[in-house]
Amino acid sequence: MADNQLNVLSLNLRGLNSYVKHNSLKLELKNNKTGIALIQETHFKVNAMPKIHFRGFNPVYVSKLQEKKAKGTAILIADSIQWSYREHISDNQGHLVAVKGNIGDKMYTFASVYLPNTRQLQTLKSILHTLDGFTEGTLIIGGDLNLSLEPMVIVHYRNRLLHSYRMIDVWRTLNPNARDDSYYSSVQHLCSWIDYLPIPYDHLSTVKNASIGPITWSDHAPNMCSLDILNAQSRTWQWKLNESLLEDPEIANKIQKVLNNYFRENTGKGPNNMLVWEAHKCVVRGEIIKVASQKKKERKQRYNKLYADLISLEQAH
Repeated sequence: MADNQLNVLSLNLRGLNSYVKHNSLKLELKNNKTGIALIQETHFKVNAMPKIHFRGFNPVYVSKLQEKKAKGTAILIADSIQWSYREHISDNQGHLVAVKGNIGDKMYTFASVYLPNTRQLQTLKSILHTLDGFTEGTLIIGGDLNLSLEPMVIVHYRNRLLHSYRMIDVWRTLNPNARDDSYYSSVQHLCSWIDYLPIPYDHLSTVKNASIGPITWSDHAPNMCSLDILNAQSRTWQWKLNESLLEDPEIANKIQKVLNNYFRENTGKGPNNMLVWEAHKCVVRGEIIKVASQKKKERKQRYNKLYADLISLEQAH
C-alpha cells in the first residue's frame, strides 16, 4: 500500500481449501498491493476450517462456518495498514462478514457479501438493512451478487435497492461507457458482470480509480479500487533477509566477491577492526537489496507483459 492510498480488492474464490487456491490468492494480493481483501465463497466447513496464514495479512475475519462446503466470506487486512479494530459481525448463512475500525483517524466499515443463487434480492435487502445499523464511517462493500443473469427488471430493482441506501458501484460510475465482465460460466459458456464494489455517494470523491482484472485462476475476476486515506500513516518497515536469494549460486558468488574485496581493502587499515566488522553488515545488506530490487524489477516486467497479453486475449474473446 502506497502512503495515503488504500487498495481494496474483492474476489470470489470458489473455495479456499486447497494449497493451490491459497497460494494463488497470496500472489493476487501481492501483485495488486492489496490493503483490504474482501473474499467470497471460502467454502470453510464446521470443524474442518484450514489454517489461514497470509504473510503480511493479519487479522483475518471469516463468516460463520457452514455444515456444507459452500458459501462463506472473509476479510483480510494487511499488516501495513494502521488498523484499529472496533467490532465485526457475520450472519448465520455464510453470506456476510463485516468489520469496522479506524485507519488513522478515520472510521471505515468493510463488508464482504455473497448472495445465493436464489432469493438474491431478499437476501441483499436483509444484508443492507443489517449493515445500515452496523456501519460507522465509510462503508465499502465487495461482493458477488449473483444477479446479472436475471431479467432486466430485477437488475433495475437491484440498483434502486442500492440507491435507497445511497450506495453506488465504483467501477460503473468511473467507467460509464466501458464494457467488462467479472464472471465466466464454463457450463453456459457465458460471461457476465455480477461482482460489485458499492460505496456511498458521499465518499465517491475518495476513490482514485477502479478496475476489473482478468479472469485467471478463479472463474471470477478481481474487482479493485484505490481510496485516498489522507490522514493515515504507514507502519514502519523493517528489512529482513530473503534467504532464498542465497540459494542462487550466481548471487551467492557475487556477494562472496563483494565481501572478499571489502575485507581485503579495509582489514588492518582502520582504527578498530570491530568497526570494520560492523560496517561489513551494511555493505552486505546494500548489495543484497540491490540484487533483490533487480530481480523484483525483472519479475514485475514479466508479470506486466503476461498481464497485458491476458487482457488483450480476454478482450478479443
